[in-house]
Amino acid sequence: MRIMRWAWGLTTLIVAGLVLSNQTLLAADAPTVHVNVVVKDGNVQLEVEANGPFEYTTYRPSTSLYVIDLKGVAAADPAGEHAVTSNLVKSYRVISFSAGDKPEVRIEILLKEGVEPRLQRNGSQNLTLLVSRVENASPPAQPTPPQPATAVVRAVTKPSDTKNPGPGVGAIEQVHLAQNAGATEVSISGSGPLTYHALHLQGPDRLVLDFAGSHLNTSENHIASNLDPVRAIRLGQFTAETSRVVIDLSEPARYSIKAEGNTVTVTLRPRP
Repeated sequence: MRIMRWAWGLTTLIVAGLVLSNQTLLAADAPTVHVNVVVKDGNVQLEVEANGPFEYTTYRPSTSLYVIDLKGVAAADPAGEHAVTSNLVKSYRVISFSAGDKPEVRIEILLKEGVEPRLQRNGSQNLTLLVSRVENASPPAQPTPPQPATAVVRAVTKPSDTKNPGPGVGAIEQVHLAQNAGATEVSISGSGPLTYHALHLQGPDRLVLDFAGSHLNTSENHIASNLDPVRAIRLGQFTAETSRVVIDLSEPARYSIKAEGNTVTVTLRPRP
């Protein structure tokens, strides 16, 4: 009898070990990305190399911050801030997070005021950011207004070639994610006043906003977030005349919604 119990216990340990090993292998399936910085003749070249294909998005929260989001890859470099010996680039930081079941890597580059970097895609596994002393021939694009030091802004904006909806139908044109005075704000702007209906759902926690009589007119339908309690924002055309914005939450949260002009702002705070 003791021998049988010992055999059953040994079998249980072996099965548990196999399950844990399998989960570890699944977590390591994503391609890894490595960031390398080369400073030569005062110019800076930030090279992003992965061992598999990846997609990316960029945005400019302020005149001194340039952000690259890499989708579907895991960081091979240690997280944290890395100093750069250059008058053009002060430092860069690598941040790892996940959007749903896919890993993502965010690279935040701290630039000198007024510097305009150039981004080059070299195949599906390489990306290069060039920061040079040579000024671009074209004037730099106007940056978004500077945010507080603790704020991280992620925006989805209306593409220039998107057709405007027909008369009498509004459009959601911008979705901004930012941190303000310890709270996380999601601002949804339209071409006109927006009519919404909000619903808080659980399992998992999420806040759903339906905008009747509106069309979705943004360039992306997913925004990753590292601002608690927001985990991600999803956008979609729920029906022909109703746009839907889903705010996925990492934890239960208090929220308030305010409509002002053409913008609906959702303010979220973690529950005490």
